[in-house]
Amino acid sequence: MQEERRTIVTNNVRHFVPLITVAEMRGSSHYGVFFTSDRSLSRRRDNIGSYVEMLAGLFEAHPADDSLRGVVRWLP
Repeated sequence: MQEERRTIVTNNVRHFVPLITVAEMRGSSHYGVFFTSDRSLSRRRDNIGSYVEMLAGLFEAHPADDSLRGVVRWLP
């Protein structure tokens, strides 16, 4: 995925935090990992618009290709 410069959005903190840690220890980078919580941002079909708006705002605030490289953040 690094070659495609994709950002990951997941609520799977348990599995992704160790992956991020290992990647950083090996000197690898990523183009952003954003965690969500079903409590604050539920994964339901009728909530897709909320995800789209939030991510659109995030990418507008970080328009450069590499501006999210290595960023790990929780989405509200």
